[in-house]
Amino acid sequence: MKPLRRVMLGQPVVLYRAPDDVAVVLEDRCVHRHMPLSRGSLRPDGTLQCPYHGLVYDRSGARIHIAAAAER
Repeated sequence: MKPLRRVMLGQPVVLYRAPDDVAVVLEDRCVHRHMPLSRGSLRPDGTLQCPYHGLVYDRSGARIHIAAAAER
């Protein structure tokens, strides 16, 4: 499933279902460059990856991996 962008109460959010069928709602922006996370990709483990630099967010919205820094 592709992440969906919606506006709720005037705030952009991204919605998706994790592999265990739990609905996830996060703020639709990456903390680094404010890229919409809804343009990113849902990973098999239920995390969401930003399309810009590859930051990965868990279902609570916490950053759990910084791909660009890990590749150096």
